Amino acid sequence: MDWLRAKNIILGLLILLNIFLLINVMSVKDVFKFTSQYQKDARQALENAGIVIQGKIPFYKRPLGRISYIEAGPDRYKKAVEKLTGLTYEPSEDHRRGEWRNNGFSFTLDKEKFIYADDTGSEVFSVENERKLYRELSAWINKKGISTDSFLPDQITRDNDTVTVEFIRKYRGFPLFDNKIVFHFSGTKLLKAEGSIRIFDTIKLSKADDIVPVNIALLTNKDRIRNVITAVEIGYLQPQDEELFDIPVWRLSLESGEKVYFNAYTGEWLEVN
Repeated sequence: MDWLRAKNIILGLLILLNIFLLINVMSVKDVFKFTSQYQKDARQALENAGIVIQGKIPFYKRPLGRISYIEAGPDRYKKAVEKLTGLTYEPSEDHRRGEWRNNGFSFTLDKEKFIYADDTGSEVFSVENERKLYRELSAWINKKGISTDSFLPDQITRDNDTVTVEFIRKYRGFPLFDNKIVFHFSGTKLLKAEGSIRIFDTIKLSKADDIVPVNIALLTNKDRIRNVITAVEIGYLQPQDEELFDIPVWRLSLESGEKVYFNAYTGEWLEVN
């Protein structure tokens, strides 16, 4: 009798589990249909307005917060100075300024950015293999004490023997378009790496607010788009130097190479410094 009761209980639980899974599958299916229809309707509306987008239009509607930065302490710079130049970092009154030179290696902090230069030609990278190059540079950022955060390659430019690679810091999966490191190569040799000093800082996130879908921002500002859009991304940017926060933005990459930004809270075009 106990076995029959247990068997019935197990069968009942299995039936409830199947019902639960079916509801979840149907919910996901409905969301997929909705996002698919959104893509079609948005693309059609944009094409009617003369805006052409290659690839998908991102579907993102969750609220996002603003980003502020907690200034890094001397220990963050000490690690970078020692690993990049072999010299000892002695913090001054303004620990975000200084210059260190040692046997062809130099590292400079000038309040807003850092500059690392290597005149020795000893640091060699796989510039012909982009995927391998990106892995090597990601490892270099961590190994040299610049940051332990994730970075993603943003663009690579080649001009004969000169190669420039831009990396952007990520926060919770979002690119921080101002938190950039730019690597300069001559052939396979790293000449210089420079970037925002904010890369050393700790991030603080404020309360989230609703954002404007990118298709609405595009339709509202269609006169700002004068080329085919090759990519649409959502990330963070400090609109002007005097602003206290990085805000969510829609970034458009155009076929011409130009970048266009819209405030994701209001949909307004941003004139970026």
